[in-house]
Amino acid sequence: MRKSTGSGDPMLIARHYADLKGRGTLETVASQLNVSASHVSRYLSLLKLPEAAQKEISAGTLPVRDAAKIWRSRQSSSHSTVLPDSVLSGYRLVGDKVVLTAAQFAAFSDKRIDAARRLLAGLVARGLVEAHKEIRPHVYRLSSGGAARLGKSFQRRWISASAMHQYLMRNEVELKYRKEGDYRYFERVELFKLGFHPSVAEHILETTRDGVTRRSLILIDDYIMPLHRVGQRLARLHSPAKKYYTGDQRQWLQLIDQAVIFTTEKERVSVHKKALKDEIDKFSSLSRTSSWESPEIRDTKRAMLRSADDVKRILSTATVAHLPAVLDVR
Repeated sequence: MRKSTGSGDPMLIARHYADLKGRGTLETVASQLNVSASHVSRYLSLLKLPEAAQKEISAGTLPVRDAAKIWRSRQSSSHSTVLPDSVLSGYRLVGDKVVLTAAQFAAFSDKRIDAARRLLAGLVARGLVEAHKEIRPHVYRLSSGGAARLGKSFQRRWISASAMHQYLMRNEVELKYRKEGDYRYFERVELFKLGFHPSVAEHILETTRDGVTRRSLILIDDYIMPLHRVGQRLARLHSPAKKYYTGDQRQWLQLIDQAVIFTTEKERVSVHKKALKDEIDKFSSLSRTSSWESPEIRDTKRAMLRSADDVKRILSTATVAHLPAVLDVR
């Protein structure tokens, strides 16, 4: 088990590692903490950065991984080639969406598909964006250099197909709501700071229509979402990292007004509607704990019972809709 430094601040961790290294070698520090030597080295390298960069790392606005590369890119951006506005807006769009298809790029940027493909090809040629060409349709994301220029972290390996599809389906949901009024997604870090820890398939969307603002828990079922678990999702007690939030545990019930399930298979619409009704009708049995369940599940079911009225209210007003899949990840 890794020994704790007692703080989630990366710079305090780096100074702690440096103090230990002063009394031994990199390898002995890594062995003592039960971490890799490269992990210790990465944190020690943070101490070589300017004070301004270290403050951003402590604040969470500069990621530990690739911190030096991202910081150097930011400092040199004023000397970089200035991108045309049309290119810059498309480049930022790719960064905002994490991954997207050419069709989604066209829809978000209000361009014809052929113009969107030309712009994406130009971004790839500039080394700002890269395409996953083993997937149909092709999926685009920022390149390492493109991420550094925007001050974003970069994961060398592409995310899994199932996680990628969640982001692509999230884009589809956003395009759907875009036609119906003002909207915005809560970003993951924003939710962490509010005391929540969303799973991959959970998204919070805030919409404003006719002056009324509502927050929805968007659940995307792309073939793998289990049934009779929405109540548990609503009542689950969240535990985000302490560097983001140290208050009382929170539930989606405290943030949202409604739940919306989007499923990629038409046949699943009726299945989900029946399952939601079952969750209300069989609430007592579904919230009953068993000794073989994990402590987390038992805690969630007890929270369901404590919040029974609110859980049932949202279950009774939940909606289910079909949204075609972007990829076939089955």
